Amino acid sequence: MNFFGIAYKAYSAFWHSLNWVFPASCVGCGKQGEALCSDCLFDIRRIGNHVCEICGKNLINKRICSRCLRLKPNFDAMRAVAWYEGTIRNAIHQLKYQREIGLAFELSKILTDYYQNLAWSFDLVAPIPLNENRQKERGYNQSALLALPLALYYGAKFQPQIIVRIKDTPSQVGLSIQERRQNVHKAFKADSRLVSGKHILLVDDVITTGATMDSAASALKEAGAKKVYCLSLAHAIYTKEHVIS
Repeated sequence: MNFFGIAYKAYSAFWHSLNWVFPASCVGCGKQGEALCSDCLFDIRRIGNHVCEICGKNLINKRICSRCLRLKPNFDAMRAVAWYEGTIRNAIHQLKYQREIGLAFELSKILTDYYQNLAWSFDLVAPIPLNENRQKERGYNQSALLALPLALYYGAKFQPQIIVRIKDTPSQVGLSIQERRQNVHKAFKADSRLVSGKHILLVDDVITTGATMDSAASALKEAGAKKVYCLSLAHAIYTKEHVIS
């Protein structure tokens, strides 16, 4: 077993031992003993396979959606595992706002399993960075907690320092698609010394319009990244305003 395999085993053992000392209750149904029980995990509504090859938007008979054909995003492909509702929504809320960081490892396993169905290859894994004030206020980046075990599992370098948020953007909650694009325009800067010629996997907790992922991917491409893939645990339910950009 290589270093990454050993590190993943140790990381997994740490969280399992913590759960043994401080037993968790399921975020979905409240059953004692697991942070996310098998029944609730099974009930999560996954996003289907019939999606745009680039942005992941649901399609029926096409390979690439009309938006991506008209204006190709900066990322090479983007996917989310499940719809942002029910158990997944509750889990992400508790991770982000209730400091239930033990949920991160359970949720990361959903990402790890999902990635096995993707034909992507990556050299580096990085989370979407928070702005400095929000990072200090929360004390951690929930996307980093999702991304680290995924990187260890697949034997890739976890390098959150490759991209930073240079624009202190307000929360995206409640903004229209146009407002979201403007809010995160030029919000990121990437380190060309670390990303040039590399395939990058960006990880976030929730995608709404894709504007944040696209802005981060733009910064990475400008710094010389060869490929940028985006992976998220959940995607907001589509409305007329919330269509992947």
